[in-house]
Amino acid sequence: MVLGQAAWAMLCALLITQVPWTQRTFSLALFWVGMVPTVATLWFDRKKTR
Repeated sequence: MVLGQAAWAMLCALLITQVPWTQRTFSLALFWVGMVPTVATLWFDRKKTR
């Protein structure tokens, strides 16, 4: 699970930095898509810490 999340974030980071985007909206959307696994982990693991 962790390896998949790291790969997802790395893929999104590489796409943001390596592809010369002409519109900022697509790179911004790609950033938030890359944050989805991190936010999901924080949300699901919060139940385990209580």
